[in-house]
Amino acid sequence: MTAPRPPLELYRLIESLAGNPEAQRRLREDREGMFAAHDLPAAHRAALRGDPRAGLAAIGAHPNMQFKYLATLGLLSLKPASVKEYLERAKSRHGPDR
Repeated sequence: MTAPRPPLELYRLIESLAGNPEAQRRLREDREGMFAAHDLPAAHRAALRGDPRAGLAAIGAHPNMQFKYLATLGLLSLKPASVKEYLERAKSRHGPDR
């Protein structure tokens, strides 16, 4: 048995968003146009029209890709995080130059 094919068209769409404010705006304002521009299969388009979280999971999108897509749509609710405590512990163990 072979694994299902990754959603490559969706991945290309998501990767086109990186550092591209115009593509990000277009996804928010004209999702169908972005789907068409990246040749998303009809089943993927249908899955993403409703709840994007559920749609991405149903498609089998990698969690990193889900994160990027949802962030672009403003649908992430993450608490602020800091590595300050980790760096302080590392500094106390290894010295300030590490």
